[in-house]
Amino acid sequence: MKKWIAVFLIITTAFALAACGAKAPAANETTETAETTAAAAETSKTTKLAEHITTKPTPKDPATEPEEGLVAEKDAFYVYVPEEWCRMEYASNGLRIRLFDTPSAPDIKQGETPEIEIIASEEKAKKDDVKNTVAELLKTEGAKEGKNTKIAGGDFSAVTYKGEDKRTYIEYVGVAGGRLVTVTLKGVSATDEETVAILNSLSFKK
Repeated sequence: MKKWIAVFLIITTAFALAACGAKAPAANETTETAETTAAAAETSKTTKLAEHITTKPTPKDPATEPEEGLVAEKDAFYVYVPEEWCRMEYASNGLRIRLFDTPSAPDIKQGETPEIEIIASEEKAKKDDVKNTVAELLKTEGAKEGKNTKIAGGDFSAVTYKGEDKRTYIEYVGVAGGRLVTVTLKGVSATDEETVAILNSLSFKK
């Protein structure tokens, strides 16, 4: 009897050891798999972060860098900037913009580069603002009334004169969005395709 009990214990112990030996590798494998998965996830996260940092576009500063082929939004109006033009702003109140007929900022030279300047008044326009502004412009030596035009659906009076830089200026004066607006062409023809596109694109906020 004791012999059979001993044999039974030996067999039971052998099975128990075999079972433990089979489970141990599975546990190790599970741990290694979890560690591998965590490492892969961390690597992916780091890679995505690096890609975000390197590919995220740096916002342009419109006061120093040109932007072309887009619609520029100001506090008072919208205007299209053609592909061969750029915009540079020298006032931050959202009421003024200067468009230059040149593709790169370093080439811009005041008094030499063709440009269009758009200015909207801070205050709401008064009844005689247009008439008074035109009268003042006509006091400039050699100034004369030019061909009026429609801008943003409104009638704009035109005055042509020579600027201090000796270029021909065409200054349009009118009311849009409830503000007094002046659009000045400096060394630019009013019939140029790009000029017409810019003037036609102007849209003023109320």
